[in-house]
Amino acid sequence: MTAPDTPRATSAAEEPTDGPRGRRRAFTVPVLSALAAVVVHCLGVALAGRFPFGPHGRDIADLGAQFVPFHALFARALRGEDPTTTATFTWAVGNGTPFIGDYATYLASPFALIAVPFGPEHASMALFVIACAKLAAGAAMMAFFLLSVMPPRSSAFLPWWAGLLGLSWATCGWAIDDGTWLPMWLDVLWCLPLLLLVVEQVLRGRRLVLGCVAVALVWWSNYYMAYMASIFATLYLVARLVELRPTGREVLRRLGGFLLRAALGAALAAVLLVPAFLAVGNATPWDEGAFVRKPWSLVVGRFLPMTAGAFAAPGLFIGVAALLAAAVQPLGRHISWTQRLLWPAGALALLLSLQLPATQLAWHAFALPHGGTFREAFVVCAWLILMAWRSMGAPWTRLQTGIALGAGLALLAVSRIGTAATVVPVDGVLVVAVSVLVLGIAAGCARRLPRIALAATVAVVVLGSIANVLGMERGKQDWESYPTVAGAAGDSSGSASWPTYRTTAGAQVRANDGAVTGRVGSSYYSSLTPAESATMLAALDLGWTSFGRGTSDPADPVGASLMGAERLQARYPEVAVYPLVRTVPSALQTPSDGRPGGTDGAADPSGDDAMAIADGSAFASRRNAVAGAEVYRAVDTQVRTGSPDGPLLAVPPSGLEVDPGQVYVLTASCRPGDLVQVFSPALSGRVSTADQAATMDGVREEGVVATRAEPATLGVTDDGRVEAQVVPSGASLLADASVACVDLGALRAAVQDAERPTELRIRGGRVEAQWDRPVSGTTVIAVPAYRGWSCTADERATPVRDVSGMLAVRTESVQRLTCRYSPPGLTAGLVVSLSSLTCLVTFGIRSRSRARRSVTVTWGGTIHRGRVPGRGRADSPP
Repeated sequence: MTAPDTPRATSAAEEPTDGPRGRRRAFTVPVLSALAAVVVHCLGVALAGRFPFGPHGRDIADLGAQFVPFHALFARALRGEDPTTTATFTWAVGNGTPFIGDYATYLASPFALIAVPFGPEHASMALFVIACAKLAAGAAMMAFFLLSVMPPRSSAFLPWWAGLLGLSWATCGWAIDDGTWLPMWLDVLWCLPLLLLVVEQVLRGRRLVLGCVAVALVWWSNYYMAYMASIFATLYLVARLVELRPTGREVLRRLGGFLLRAALGAALAAVLLVPAFLAVGNATPWDEGAFVRKPWSLVVGRFLPMTAGAFAAPGLFIGVAALLAAAVQPLGRHISWTQRLLWPAGALALLLSLQLPATQLAWHAFALPHGGTFREAFVVCAWLILMAWRSMGAPWTRLQTGIALGAGLALLAVSRIGTAATVVPVDGVLVVAVSVLVLGIAAGCARRLPRIALAATVAVVVLGSIANVLGMERGKQDWESYPTVAGAAGDSSGSASWPTYRTTAGAQVRANDGAVTGRVGSSYYSSLTPAESATMLAALDLGWTSFGRGTSDPADPVGASLMGAERLQARYPEVAVYPLVRTVPSALQTPSDGRPGGTDGAADPSGDDAMAIADGSAFASRRNAVAGAEVYRAVDTQVRTGSPDGPLLAVPPSGLEVDPGQVYVLTASCRPGDLVQVFSPALSGRVSTADQAATMDGVREEGVVATRAEPATLGVTDDGRVEAQVVPSGASLLADASVACVDLGALRAAVQDAERPTELRIRGGRVEAQWDRPVSGTTVIAVPAYRGWSCTADERATPVRDVSGMLAVRTESVQRLTCRYSPPGLTAGLVVSLSSLTCLVTFGIRSRSRARRSVTVTWGGTIHRGRVPGRGRADSPP
């Protein structure tokens, strides 16, 4: 086989590939494949009775908790309806949080712009349309790629086979079972074929600038999938070089060309990637656990249709026709023995990589993901699609046909093995049986009745894909769905208080509620929740979930007050609320020593600091630091079992392990009129007095607080006596000095004494506060002290510090304070992107100059201006 740059004459028989018919086909087939993917998906969803065609909601798991809210927020911001959100920062969720990482993770795809015309009130519908658009783009791009590498001498069936494989790729098991409810992953359906096109251009030595732009687009759309797709593209390049067997010098040239495109393309997107990668590194730590290998019966069973199980095993279904075609690829006489052995070996290696811990870590950038651990399963599907394409380069022999039918019968046998989680349902077995039968008939009449054979193959692929979508959608009907966002978004009740106060609604419908409702709240969940957020929540002893990655609107009225949060339905109206930005006396604050607030016993953001979750006196001091006054008093708490007269228990400083179901009685003395709270972040159970009750939901996993319970509020005491009953519902830790008394009068006075700005403007990561007279003390902004904040006081730079994890600035006779947030790495990323852009412009100018200076050659007496034959192009398709 010749090297990829070796030119050869093009015969008239190759005209269908490069001529007008070939160009029309290169447009028609991908478009039809894209339309088929949309129709197949919609029919499957409709038959399953899912939104938007049926009563069952689709906003399940992360789709409802993250993607719908973030797309609603994105649409609101781009429509100019949300001044609190910019490209780098948002106040809508998470007590104010950096946004560029979430944008890069969830919203950077160009298809996210589809959400804008739908608006936030129809975010659920927008996500369905986005999923359909990505499936269509994936089908079209794969079909286009396959046509671009189609052999010059081919049957009339082969272009349509490219379209069917595009459909099989877009509706594969991974795409439907994993991708459609985590739509940020679906971009890989079109990104991967685009990278393969770049590889083919590398082999031809062409389109350097366009290849770099394509790589940049892939990395911008979703860096997580781009990483996996880039590994696949590298493997594909190696396989192609083995096929072509070029010289050693040519191998180095092609590998260098690919690395150059990969480096410049990624660098072009660095303005987004560098801040995003730093945000990933700064995310709240997560207990990743260990990879658990799945039984091979489960894995093999997922090659078959209608086997839902996104977390059980990788989704590997690509259609019965494509799978049978891939199975007989090693028997193709039209390809060399190297190709016959290379591609099956690659498929087995990729399949094995799904089950090995080391390769699992490599696929996931050396960080085992939480949740589904087979996010890379699409690489097996893509490799099998390429094998199925290569098997059709020439008519099948009788031996191939027989083996394909035998493989189909083997599929029937495989469909009945495995555990109950992946046994193919009866209708799935029927799909396989009918598909094998029809394909056998089609293979038998392919030479005499090619159109009937084509129609039969199309029917098998389309109907099999519909059945697969139906089965996988049905498999999720037991999953709890969040309320569909269709006309309910945009409720901004109480937002008139912004920016003086943020507003909470009380009951939380989903994580990231503020992104859906338009209120500026605290609820938030993301894979990129910054560690500073968990640090502040721990320092203020507010609740969290998912090891600190999930926050909610505080039910604790004093915690809400410290966060500057008004509740729409305040249960304790006597609790005064601090403004979001205020200046308080500095008497209780000490210089920060690297721990939140600089106070003893401050919380560790990972939640495994025993003293942070067991010392009630430290809890009081941390909150007093933020309040700027002696609002909390930690009092001696006695713990008894059974009744107030039961045996007295000694509570060690590290906390008391309590038994589920056992009754414990807490007794303490507050002042009449104090608000009583119980602090015990690692307690799970019910806390009650004679007339008040609260539930605490603390959860520890291997000594780490996975869910942190906020203080339980037990109402105002009339006589100062406190007697609370605790009944744990699970393994729990009861804190020392767990009863705290809140002096409501002192809190009211502290709120009144706090100097609030007379003029306050907040837009994204910019806070401007103006007072009508100079103020001195500590100006506290109720937002986590993220890296990236900088402040100026009366136009002079001033050091930024934190008070119990909150952003704070020491002020002396200051009238104007301005704080700005700039994502770490943004400037460095911009420099790298501009440098890459400069290189690409230089390459582009030089290549155009070469084209103008190209020699004049004469062919048959006719003068043509063009490239020197043999330079920069391989006329023979791969």
